[in-house]
Amino acid sequence: MIERGIDARELEVGVLGNDDPIASVVGEIVPGAEFYDYRAKYLDAGSQALIPADISRELSDEVRRSAVEAFKAIDGAGLARVDFFLDRRSGALYLNEINTMPGFTEISMYPKLWEASVFVCRAGDPHRRAGPGALCRALAQSNDVFGRVTLRVLLAGGGSGARPRPFWRSRKP
Repeated sequence: MIERGIDARELEVGVLGNDDPIASVVGEIVPGAEFYDYRAKYLDAGSQALIPADISRELSDEVRRSAVEAFKAIDGAGLARVDFFLDRRSGALYLNEINTMPGFTEISMYPKLWEASVFVCRAGDPHRRAGPGALCRALAQSNDVFGRVTLRVLLAGGGSGARPRPFWRSRKP
Protein backbone atom coordinates (compact mmCIF):
# COMPACT_ATOMS: atom_id res chain seq x y z
CA MET A 1 0.00 0.00 0.00
CA ILE A 2 1.23 3.50 -0.80
CA GLU A 3 -0.22 6.46 1.03
CA ARG A 4 0.33 10.16 0.57
CA GLY A 5 2.35 11.63 3.42
CA ILE A 6 1.11 14.66 5.31
CA ASP A 7 2.69 16.96 7.87
CA ALA A 8 0.25 16.43 10.70
CA ARG A 9 -0.37 16.66 14.42
CA GLU A 10 -1.62 13.50 16.16
CA LEU A 11 -4.75 14.04 18.26
CA GLU A 12 -6.27 11.34 20.47
CA VAL A 13 -9.61 10.94 22.26
CA GLY A 14 -10.87 8.35 24.72
CA VAL A 15 -14.40 7.07 24.07
CA LEU A 16 -16.39 5.26 26.71
CA GLY A 17 -19.83 3.69 26.81
CA ASN A 18 -22.17 1.53 24.82
CA ASP A 19 -25.41 2.98 23.45
CA ASP A 20 -24.65 6.60 24.37
CA PRO A 21 -20.84 6.84 24.45
CA ILE A 22 -19.02 9.94 25.64
CA ALA A 23 -15.66 11.39 24.67
CA SER A 24 -12.77 12.53 26.84
CA VAL A 25 -10.82 15.73 26.41
CA VAL A 26 -8.55 15.75 23.35
CA GLY A 27 -4.86 15.00 23.82
CA GLU A 28 -1.94 15.38 21.47
CA ILE A 29 1.17 13.25 20.98
CA VAL A 30 4.26 15.32 20.19
CA PRO A 31 6.96 12.87 19.07
CA GLY A 32 10.53 13.51 20.10
CA ALA A 33 11.76 12.19 16.74
CA GLU A 34 10.66 12.33 13.12
CA PHE A 35 8.46 9.25 13.64
CA TYR A 36 6.58 8.12 16.74
CA ASP A 37 8.06 4.64 16.68
CA TYR A 38 8.94 2.20 19.47
CA ARG A 39 12.13 4.08 20.35
CA ALA A 40 10.38 7.47 20.47
CA LYS A 41 7.50 6.08 22.53
CA TYR A 42 9.27 3.82 25.03
CA LEU A 43 13.03 4.49 25.07
CA ASP A 44 13.76 8.15 24.38
CA ALA A 45 12.52 10.85 26.72
CA GLY A 46 11.78 13.46 24.04
CA SER A 47 8.14 12.61 23.23
CA GLN A 48 5.35 14.44 25.05
CA ALA A 49 1.66 13.90 25.70
CA LEU A 50 -0.16 17.23 25.83
CA ILE A 51 -3.47 16.93 27.70
CA PRO A 52 -5.55 18.81 26.83
CA ALA A 53 -4.27 19.50 23.33
CA ASP A 54 -3.61 23.13 22.45
CA ILE A 55 -6.46 23.45 19.96
CA SER A 56 -9.52 25.67 19.64
CA ARG A 57 -12.76 24.82 21.39
CA GLU A 58 -14.42 24.41 17.99
CA LEU A 59 -11.79 21.93 16.82
CA SER A 60 -11.96 20.07 20.14
CA ASP A 61 -15.74 19.72 19.73
CA GLU A 62 -15.31 18.46 16.15
CA VAL A 63 -12.65 15.90 17.14
CA ARG A 64 -14.69 14.63 20.10
CA ARG A 65 -17.89 14.42 18.02
CA SER A 66 -16.01 12.61 15.21
CA ALA A 67 -14.51 10.15 17.72
CA VAL A 68 -17.96 9.21 19.02
CA GLU A 69 -19.31 8.90 15.44
CA ALA A 70 -16.42 6.62 14.47
CA PHE A 71 -16.96 4.49 17.60
CA LYS A 72 -20.65 4.12 16.78
CA ALA A 73 -19.89 3.36 13.11
CA ILE A 74 -17.96 0.23 14.11
CA ASP A 75 -20.62 -0.65 16.70
CA GLY A 76 -18.02 -0.11 19.40
CA ALA A 77 -18.78 -1.14 22.96
CA GLY A 78 -17.03 -0.41 26.21
CA LEU A 79 -14.07 1.71 25.31
CA ALA A 80 -11.67 2.78 22.59
CA ARG A 81 -9.04 5.38 21.86
CA VAL A 82 -9.70 7.16 18.58
CA ASP A 83 -6.70 8.78 16.87
CA PHE A 84 -6.76 11.54 14.27
CA PHE A 85 -4.26 13.41 12.13
CA LEU A 86 -4.68 17.17 11.79
CA ASP A 87 -3.00 18.42 8.60
CA ARG A 88 -0.84 21.40 9.57
CA ARG A 89 -1.22 23.12 6.18
CA SER A 90 -4.87 22.58 5.29
CA GLY A 91 -6.41 22.02 8.73
CA ALA A 92 -8.10 18.87 7.41
CA LEU A 93 -8.90 16.25 10.04
CA TYR A 94 -8.28 12.58 9.17
CA LEU A 95 -9.35 9.54 11.17
CA ASN A 96 -6.17 7.50 11.70
CA GLU A 97 -7.32 4.53 13.76
CA ILE A 98 -9.75 3.23 16.35
CA ASN A 99 -7.85 1.35 19.03
CA THR A 100 -10.37 -0.96 20.70
CA MET A 101 -7.80 -2.23 23.19
CA PRO A 102 -5.91 0.88 24.34
CA GLY A 103 -3.02 0.55 26.72
CA PHE A 104 -3.27 0.98 30.48
CA THR A 105 0.42 1.48 31.30
CA GLU A 106 1.87 4.50 33.08
CA ILE A 107 2.53 6.20 29.73
CA SER A 108 -0.78 5.25 28.05
CA MET A 109 -2.95 8.06 26.74
CA TYR A 110 -6.36 6.48 27.41
CA PRO A 111 -6.28 6.63 31.23
CA LYS A 112 -4.53 10.01 31.14
CA LEU A 113 -7.27 11.44 28.90
CA TRP A 114 -9.99 10.26 31.28
CA GLU A 115 -8.15 11.47 34.35
CA ALA A 116 -8.00 14.94 32.76
CA SER A 117 -11.68 14.66 31.79
CA VAL A 118 -12.76 13.82 35.33
CA PHE A 119 -10.83 16.86 36.57
CA VAL A 120 -12.58 19.03 33.98
CA CYS A 121 -15.95 17.62 35.05
CA ARG A 122 -15.25 18.30 38.69
CA ALA A 123 -14.14 21.83 37.88
CA GLY A 124 -17.53 22.45 36.24
CA ASP A 125 -16.23 23.46 32.81
CA PRO A 126 -19.32 24.11 30.62
CA HIS A 127 -17.29 22.91 27.62
CA ARG A 128 -17.88 19.31 28.74
CA ARG A 129 -20.93 17.72 27.13
CA ALA A 130 -21.26 15.33 30.03
CA GLY A 131 -20.75 15.84 33.72
CA PRO A 132 -19.37 13.33 36.19
CA GLY A 133 -22.74 11.60 36.47
CA ALA A 134 -22.75 10.80 32.75
CA LEU A 135 -19.14 9.65 32.96
CA CYS A 136 -19.99 7.26 35.79
CA ARG A 137 -23.07 5.99 33.94
CA ALA A 138 -20.97 5.35 30.81
CA LEU A 139 -18.35 3.54 32.86
CA ALA A 140 -20.97 1.51 34.71
CA GLN A 141 -22.73 0.42 31.51
CA SER A 142 -19.42 -0.74 30.06
CA ASN A 143 -19.62 -4.52 29.90
CA ASP A 144 -15.88 -5.12 29.78
CA VAL A 145 -13.29 -5.42 32.47
CA PHE A 146 -11.36 -2.32 31.41
CA GLY A 147 -14.45 -0.13 31.78
CA ARG A 148 -15.06 -1.48 35.27
CA VAL A 149 -11.40 -1.03 36.21
CA THR A 150 -11.42 2.51 34.85
CA LEU A 151 -14.53 3.31 36.88
CA ARG A 152 -12.96 2.01 40.08
CA VAL A 153 -9.66 3.80 39.53
CA LEU A 154 -11.32 7.11 38.67
CA LEU A 155 -13.76 6.91 41.56
CA ALA A 156 -10.83 6.16 43.86
CA GLY A 157 -9.44 9.64 43.23
CA GLY A 158 -8.23 10.01 39.64
CA GLY A 159 -8.23 13.65 38.53
CA SER A 160 -8.57 15.07 42.01
CA GLY A 161 -4.89 15.80 42.43
CA ALA A 162 -4.80 13.14 45.15
CA ARG A 163 -3.04 9.86 44.57
CA PRO A 164 -5.71 7.32 43.57
CA ARG A 165 -6.31 4.45 45.95
CA PRO A 166 -5.89 1.17 44.02
CA PHE A 167 -9.33 -0.34 43.42
CA TRP A 168 -8.28 -3.80 44.56
CA ARG A 169 -7.47 -2.66 48.11
CA SER A 170 -10.34 -2.65 50.52
CA ARG A 171 -11.03 0.31 52.74
CA LYS A 172 -9.90 0.08 56.34
CA PRO A 173 -12.76 -0.72 58.76
